[in-house]
Parts: sequence; structure tokens; C-alpha cells
Amino acid sequence: MKRIVVKIGSQIILNDAQDNNYNYLDQLLNEIINLRSKGFEFTIVTSGAVALAKHHLLIKGLENSNQTSSKQALASIGQTFLMEKYSKFFEAHNIYCAQVLAGRDNFNSRVAYLNIKNTLEKLYELNVIPIINENDVVSTKEIEGRFYGDNDRLSSVVANAINANLLILFGKMDGLYTENPDISDKGKLIKRVDTIDATIMSYAKDSEDKIGSGGMKSKLEAAKICLGSGIRCVITSPRNNVIEKIINEDSIGTQFIPNTSKLESKKRWLFTGVSENKGIIIIDDGAKKALVSKGASLLPVGILSIEGKFNRGDILLIKDSKNNEIAYGITNYGTKDSLMLKGKDSKEIDEIIEINYGTEMIHRDNLVLLESTSENNL
Repeated sequence: MKRIVVKIGSQIILNDAQDNNYNYLDQLLNEIINLRSKGFEFTIVTSGAVALAKHHLLIKGLENSNQTSSKQALASIGQTFLMEKYSKFFEAHNIYCAQVLAGRDNFNSRVAYLNIKNTLEKLYELNVIPIINENDVVSTKEIEGRFYGDNDRLSSVVANAINANLLILFGKMDGLYTENPDISDKGKLIKRVDTIDATIMSYAKDSEDKIGSGGMKSKLEAAKICLGSGIRCVITSPRNNVIEKIINEDSIGTQFIPNTSKLESKKRWLFTGVSENKGIIIIDDGAKKALVSKGASLLPVGILSIEGKFNRGDILLIKDSKNNEIAYGITNYGTKDSLMLKGKDSKEIDEIIEINYGTEMIHRDNLVLLESTSENNL
């Protein structure tokens, strides 16, 4: 396991701001720093902008307003406090973080998906920690309540996009209980979930503290996306060394264990657009061997010819020199740029085309081999 997405809820952020003795946020961030030194990559999806704005600025008529524009203003104000909290902490350890404002809609567009994914991959390459938050100033779905707890679900979409191994949803609850333990002592912690059915959903209640925009229901929606994406998900509260314990598969919180692999999930996602493929790429034997045997990306140098008219973000069919269908993938470049790049070394991209979208024609994470493809056919 190498790539982990951590979702930190508003209540954790607010408790840290209000109580000097509350150190769970610091514990989580310290643990992230420690695990990074062991080779793990982290992405943080965070709530808390609106809560911090209300905490720091008591603007008359704004803090209790239900107007969307007022909530947007609070979100905008709070972003500065939120990022300052993270940046100060990480900079004290000589680590940089980057703010990424996005929404689930950005991942529905294949071009926007490529842009965000490529940005995140570059941040990982630069050893920078992405801090992602729902862009409430532009996308108002969460603060208007149409998608309650969108940062929870955004975190699961991000986990799927970056091919993460694990998503941890941190909130004030230790996990999913049969009854809310704050109001009943009869509730029992559900330690493992394989399928989210009507019974499981019936245990979830919306947030009652009015601090965050979601509750257990939104976390279950996020976990459902993970189960369908082949990604392990855990709902729990922060505590000492909790991330490492989860990595080691200790019994922490509520564990959502997928019964499908990430590859199967990627196939289903990619094949939803297979019928829309706009072009064909013919590759040489070296490129075919790299794709099939090594799980490599498709580089321009291995392309022999290109057919069709397509745009960046379209799905293309990949064939070998004998016209055998090899794979489908999402292209980083449109027809015009692809024709100029075919057969060229990736180091020449900046000299050939105006905008460099990456060294790969099709990144390995956006490419799925067909069932008929095998190493025996190389």
C-alpha cells in the first residue's frame, strides 16, 4: 500500500482552533509526515473553511445567514485560515503543501479529470502534499445542501482518480453504530461492511452538530463509491497512530472491504466510454511489450500511426502493428498534437507543440488492456 487519501472533518478542524489542549489534528499530520518517510503518498481532503470563518470573524448578519451568497463569502474567507493552518504546520517540517479547489463535477468531465489528475501526479512527483477542498465559491452544491457532505464524497472520487489504496474518513464518530452512541447506549459498532444495503444505510443519521455539512450518511455514500472502485475505506475518529494501525489492518473503526479489484473498477469506468472512442493508435512491438509486460504508459515514441479525429480527453483504441486490438485509453493530446508527436522522444515535446500535457500519450492509470491481450501474443 502506497497511496492514501485522508478526509479530515470540520469538527476536527474547529476543535483544534478552539481548544489549545486538543491535539488530534497535529497527531494526524505528524503521523502523515512520519509515514511519508516510509514511502507512503498522502492526499488530504479537508472541510472546515466555513467553520473557521465563523470562529475567527463574527461579521454581523453573516454568521447565521442562510443565503447562499453569505455561505460562499464565509467559505472564501475561511479558505485563508484553513490553508494557513496546514501550510504553517508542514512548513515547520520543511514540507510544502498545495491548495486544490475542486468539485465532483470536475471528475465527470474527462478533460477536467485529466487536468486534475495530471496536476496531482506532478505534486506527488515534487513531493508536495495536495490539500483538496470543495470549491464552494463556484460550486454551491454542498453549502446549499443539495449534496450534503460533498467533501466526503469528493474524497472518494479523488481516491478513485489517483488510484489510491485506502481512504480514511475522519470525523467525531469512532465508526458506524447501529444507534447513535451520543443519544443511546444500545448502539453497537459495526466493524466490517462488505455491502452497503438498506439496513446499513438505515443506521446513518445526518449531522446533528451543525458544524460540518455532512454526517454518517454522507460518509456511507463515500464508502459506497470506494466499494465500487475497489478501494478499502475506513470511517473512524482520530487517535494515536491511527493511520499506521489502519494500514496494518488493525480493527479500527468501521472497515469497508471491497470485493472487486481496482483494475476491474477501472475497466468498468473506462468502458463506459468505449463506444465513444474517437480514434485509433497503432503502436510498435516495443510499445506493445511495455504496455502488456511492464504495465507502462504509452509514450509518443512507440506510435506508428494515428487514425481518426479526436480531442484531449477522448477514449482511443490501441492496436498493434498486426491490427490486433490491445487496449483502450484516455489520450492526453488531440489529433493535431498527436500527429506531430508520434514517433518522437518525450523529451522533445516542448520543442514540438505549444502546450505540454505530460510525457505520456496515454498514462497507464488511464489505460486498460483488453481481455484478449496476453504476453503470449508478444
